[in-house]
Amino acid sequence: MRNYACLALLFLTAGCATGPVYENFNGSGASCIKGGMANVFKFYADADAHVSITHVDGVASKSGFSTVCVAPGVHTLRVNAVTLCCSSLSDLALEINENKSYKINAQVRKIDGQSHMAFAITEEAAGGLLIVEERFAKITGGGGLEMAVPLINVSPAMVSPK
Repeated sequence: MRNYACLALLFLTAGCATGPVYENFNGSGASCIKGGMANVFKFYADADAHVSITHVDGVASKSGFSTVCVAPGVHTLRVNAVTLCCSSLSDLALEINENKSYKINAQVRKIDGQSHMAFAITEEAAGGLLIVEERFAKITGGGGLEMAVPLINVSPAMVSPK
């Protein structure tokens, strides 16, 4: 009987820990950002990552792999990138322009013999994706991650869509 009482208490208190959830901005100039599932072949062959947006400006996102929409300006997105070998939970501060569609892709890359999660922030444009910038996060030994200063700021160049 005592076990049932503990179990009932656990279920009753489980819902009390939820906090605020980010609501998409739908006002004038709204821009949307999405993560997504990696192509299955590239996930296994090229270490492409599944990317989800877990927080927007410190508030939990209910979107996961869906799209989040924000007002123009600087926003901090907590992004979870998962591959076969490792995962990365990183905060990306991004300057978001109005009325744009962005996508965040990630891939494990070796830089000077060390694994990094490379985040590519792209803007959907006619004829392909326009790379806005790349950011790198150093993957540390214990599976933890430490955000690195951006190593490369890529000048805009058209690339073919994935």
